[in-house]
Amino acid sequence: MKISWLPCLFILPALFVSCSDYVPDSRPPHLVVEGWIDDGGFPMVLLTVSMPVSTDGTTLENAGDLIVSTARVAVSDGEREVVLTGKVDRNYFPPFVYTTGRLRGQAGRTYRLTVDYEGGRAQAVTTIPAAMPPVRLSSEPCAGSDSLCLLTAAFSNPPGRQVYYKVFAGDASQGSACYRSSFMGAFDGSLLPAEARIPVYRGHEALRKDFTPYFVRGERVGVKIAVMDRGSFDFWKSYEDMVSLSRNPLFPVTANLSGNVEGAWGCWCGYGAREFCVAIGEDGTIRTD
Repeated sequence: MKISWLPCLFILPALFVSCSDYVPDSRPPHLVVEGWIDDGGFPMVLLTVSMPVSTDGTTLENAGDLIVSTARVAVSDGEREVVLTGKVDRNYFPPFVYTTGRLRGQAGRTYRLTVDYEGGRAQAVTTIPAAMPPVRLSSEPCAGSDSLCLLTAAFSNPPGRQVYYKVFAGDASQGSACYRSSFMGAFDGSLLPAEARIPVYRGHEALRKDFTPYFVRGERVGVKIAVMDRGSFDFWKSYEDMVSLSRNPLFPVTANLSGNVEGAWGCWCGYGAREFCVAIGEDGTIRTD
């Protein structure tokens, strides 16, 4: 399946600023990194600079100016370093990625990312854990609705080993999955039973007032479920806490996001992933490709 990625790059700069300590941001732009490497996949890195937040309001009219297309980006697996090539790719947002076909991710190995830009250097390290165990997807109707379904993923959670899980989901109506981070989709395996069942929610869309985390009968959905290391989990857990709790006056989030990139904001994540294309029938049953 052809994969597209819809990262949270443009909202990361705002989320790295504590809400309780907010003042108009007059600091120079800061490098923002979002990168990942899947088991069996090629490294993918997207770079932007932070968008200043001001009391005059912030828009995305000049978002293209935030894309970093002149950096030197390299990934090392401990034996060799490969310099990634930057290119325009409309399958991603922002539509510019650094990648290579000369280095594939492998479970159990550690990968170092290095970004050199305007005299500064950002670095991060991630490890691709052992492969995600086999997953069984199912659906069930949502109470009080004739059209909405909840997707559920069931799998064996290995006892005695600390595992962290991440879920992504998105529209696959055109044959390729445009993944978003699944709403509340990061899980600490130590809190799950040996036979785990976790919900697969739609990716959060902050600008939609009618957002629902459930899927619609007749929809075609891409699902990606991965194991990740602790640094990647800390980033995604803090991001999801920010998304789900930042507007709740009873449980305000005042901590910055837990990035794992030294010298920049953002994340560099290794995933042992399984991917599915799920067709939800009009009767609520599902078929996976």
